[in-house]
Amino acid sequence: MHIFIGEVQFWGKNRGWDACYQAIEYAFDTMQLNQLAMEMHKNNPGIGGVQKMGWHPRGERENGFVDYLFTKADFDNYRQLYIK
Repeated sequence: MHIFIGEVQFWGKNRGWDACYQAIEYAFDTMQLNQLAMEMHKNNPGIGGVQKMGWHPRGERENGFVDYLFTKADFDNYRQLYIK
């Protein structure tokens, strides 16, 4: 998944995070998936949100991308702690 927010007035307003959260919620709650995997460059500004949510790094590639794993249990824990 790639997120591009083309309208500058919406930058920095958590629109990307909202979109990702909804996609993850759909994957676990509606599709009944048990885990998700992704890769993100180590210098991506969104890495803080990934770490806060509890994605587990699985290793860094030579090109600077890091592989991550996220389980339904991780998501349920995050949702319980941070989403009201």
